[in-house]
Amino acid sequence: MSCRMNGILVLTVMLISGCVQPKTLEENGIMNIYGVDIAGDDQLKTTAVFYKFGAPGQDPSSLVTGQGKTLSKGQKRMNYKLGFQLQSGAIELELFGKKAAENGLIDYLRAASRHPRASNNRLLAVSDTTAKNLITKLDGLPNINVNQALPNIIDVNSHMNVIPEVTLHNFQKLYYEPGIDPVMPILSYQNERTRLTALALFKGDQLAGQIPVDQAFYINVLHQNIRGLQQEVQLPLQPLKKYLLKEPKSDQTDFYTLFNIKKGEGNIKLVNKQNLHFHTQLNFEVNILELTESVGLQKPAAINAFEQEIEKAIKEQYEQLLSKLQKWNVDPMGYGRTYKTQKRNSPLTESEWRDKFPDVTFDVDVNVDILDQGMTP
Repeated sequence: MSCRMNGILVLTVMLISGCVQPKTLEENGIMNIYGVDIAGDDQLKTTAVFYKFGAPGQDPSSLVTGQGKTLSKGQKRMNYKLGFQLQSGAIELELFGKKAAENGLIDYLRAASRHPRASNNRLLAVSDTTAKNLITKLDGLPNINVNQALPNIIDVNSHMNVIPEVTLHNFQKLYYEPGIDPVMPILSYQNERTRLTALALFKGDQLAGQIPVDQAFYINVLHQNIRGLQQEVQLPLQPLKKYLLKEPKSDQTDFYTLFNIKKGEGNIKLVNKQNLHFHTQLNFEVNILELTESVGLQKPAAINAFEQEIEKAIKEQYEQLLSKLQKWNVDPMGYGRTYKTQKRNSPLTESEWRDKFPDVTFDVDVNVDILDQGMTP
């Protein structure tokens, strides 16, 4: 059991013991994973993975479902099935079905926040199907601890800067701030494994679109410095042909490079307030890890040419992503937040920025410095 999970269980024991009517661990189930789905007839389906102690020789981790018009009713139905009370103060991950995310999540998140023992650090994610489907499939696999497996996927990728950290606190913080939209990781069940496959983009509290997980760093780099992230880009062969150490295949037009970002940072500036024109600067210091073609990078001219091609590739991907975001009218980068700092006459409202963002213009500058050339094939 992870240190984080041990800490949560200890805290829950202390909280339970401090109640007016104390209950022992054997009289409670401690929910760790909580799923929310939309069912028929305006019903909510809840799925919980919980710990139950006091059953010698049995796995203390179990799964239960409930259904009701509200989350509270769904939890009561789960309690009825079990014959004991589930405690929700230690929930580590709240997982939403895709339909629930499309309909809007803020009512569920407000309900979670009102719980006196709910942690603001509760992780949030979206299933690409339903929360129940993802949880039950993973729970049915041998030698898999669902209580650890699902939160660990998000924790590891957040710490590696693959995705932004998404907790109950920071999702709501961005939701209530005009000029920026929240995101969530999307989890999928593939080949008997749960994987992080995409990043969900929200317009307010509603799922509006998604991007591949390898593009999430374009959002992340504008909110924090990135270190240690590996990224792959496709490059054209022609501009680097004179630096190749051997002839490529006759029909080959491009190749791939994998690099490690030693330091990545970005910023947004409003350069023309009247015309709403922004400048985006992205800076990366990288080490080359792999090349699918033998490119000689010993000479400064070759390194400079290689840096320029990576810069062009990143710029093109970023501009394509911005075009999608404007089409969906979602702003996870926070261009509206930058505009808000220079809007002095009146506060920026969400509806005002929704009207403006699709027509905003940008220029993007990317600077890549190769620190180490790595190995060629």
